[in-house]
Amino acid sequence: MSLVEALTDFLAGLAAELGPAGFFAVMFLESIIVPVPSEVVLVTAGLAAGRSSASLLGFFVAATLGSLAGAMTIYTLARVLGVKLVEKYGRYLGVRESHLKAAAAFFEKYGALSVFLARFVPGVRSLIGIPAGIVGMDPRLYALAAGAGGAIWNAAFILLGVVVEGSLSAAKHYSAYIDAAGAAALLILAALALRKVKLNRAAQKVLTSSTLQ
Repeated sequence: MSLVEALTDFLAGLAAELGPAGFFAVMFLESIIVPVPSEVVLVTAGLAAGRSSASLLGFFVAATLGSLAGAMTIYTLARVLGVKLVEKYGRYLGVRESHLKAAAAFFEKYGALSVFLARFVPGVRSLIGIPAGIVGMDPRLYALAAGAGGAIWNAAFILLGVVVEGSLSAAKHYSAYIDAAGAAALLILAALALRKVKLNRAAQKVLTSSTLQ
C-alpha cells in the first residue's frame, strides 16, 4: 500500500468516525491540494450513512461546504500571491505578461465551464483555482462553478457508496468511469478552445495582410 493510499484510508476512516464534521475537514484538505482521492472518502460517506436520508443529506452538505471552502481558499491565495510570484519569477519559467492576458481572456470566455468541468477530474479539480485566481476570475462566478461541480461530484460518489452496499472495490471500479468522463469533457473543451484561438490568429493574419496591401 502506497503512502497516499494509506493516508486516504486513514482520513476516510477518521471522517466516518467524526461524522459530517470529519467529511467537511477532509474535503477541505483535498481541495487545497492535499493528495487525498476524494472518491474514496465520499464513497466511505455513502457506506457510513447507509440508506438514512438524514445522514446522507448531512454528509453531502458537509462534504460540499468543505470542498467549496477549500476551493475558495486556494483561489484566494492564488489571486493574492499568484500574480506577484508570476511577475517576479515568471520570466525564469517562460511565463510572460502576454501569457497572463491570454489566460485571462480564456477564463473570461470559458472560465465558468472550465472550472465546472475541472471539478470532475482528479488532480485537476484541486488545481483549477490557481489559474482562475491568478487571472482574476470573478470570485462569485468561480464560487458558483466550483460549488456546482463539487456538489454533483460529491452527490455521485456518496450515492455510489450507498448503491454498492459496502463493496469499496466495486465503488473504485465504477468511479474510474466517472473520472474518465470528466477528463474527456475537459479535454474536449480544451480542444475547442485551442481551435478557437487558432482560428482567431488566422483571421488576424488575414486582416493584417489585407491592411498592408
